[in-house]
Amino acid sequence: MKAYFEDLKETIERGRANDMPREAHLVLHGQVLYAAVRGDLTKEEVDRLEALLNLPDDSFRLEEFALFGHDDEYQRDFAA
Repeated sequence: MKAYFEDLKETIERGRANDMPREAHLVLHGQVLYAAVRGDLTKEEVDRLEALLNLPDDSFRLEEFALFGHDDEYQRDFAA
């Protein structure tokens, strides 16, 4: 797990140093989450990588769209 964490950490740091666009932050975050689901990263490693990514405030909403095709607001409207 340590090698995978270090690889992702290095990619994130290099991207930040080169003014990585917002979309790339989100793609990398997807890689972090996928690695966590596979068991390649611990919760602590995920937390550290997410802190490095400095994700936008609406990243959770964007993740919902990526995973489900809608956000929580859609669920509330649909349930009403």
